[in-house]
Amino acid sequence: MQAQEIKAPNARRIALPATNLSLAQYVSQTYFTFIPLGHQPDDLLQPEYWVHWARKLRPNYFIRVRAEDGSFDGELLVIQASDTWAKCVWFVFNQRDGEERAEADQSPRRDGYKIEPNARGWRLIEKSSGKIIAKDLPHKADAEKALDSYLAEMKAN
Repeated sequence: MQAQEIKAPNARRIALPATNLSLAQYVSQTYFTFIPLGHQPDDLLQPEYWVHWARKLRPNYFIRVRAEDGSFDGELLVIQASDTWAKCVWFVFNQRDGEERAEADQSPRRDGYKIEPNARGWRLIEKSSGKIIAKDLPHKADAEKALDSYLAEMKAN
């Protein structure tokens, strides 16, 4: 018997065409928005959700988002767009609950308030007046929930 010579398969050599690499700033833009209370991550994937901004959006643009209550944040990639809609997919998505949510919340409506620890727990203070809105809360997440309730009450009035 003769030994058969085994040949290694040819290694595929391929290169990116010279005209395909561009600076991101010339090909893509990135926008940012806070997502209002009550809006869910799945809502953002509906093309009609972006009706007021669709004219500015193009494929390969990114939209960074953060829920006002800190429950989620991430980055959407626009894959199709028209004058009245934009189809997006999650490029990065972070869901937060409990303590994680409290740490992540940076919405502008909350800038007028501070949450601080004291000897008996946590308290919620209005910065402009120094008024104590809630006190003796056992956890920071409880103070965040108290602020959510307070802001919702203020919005309703």
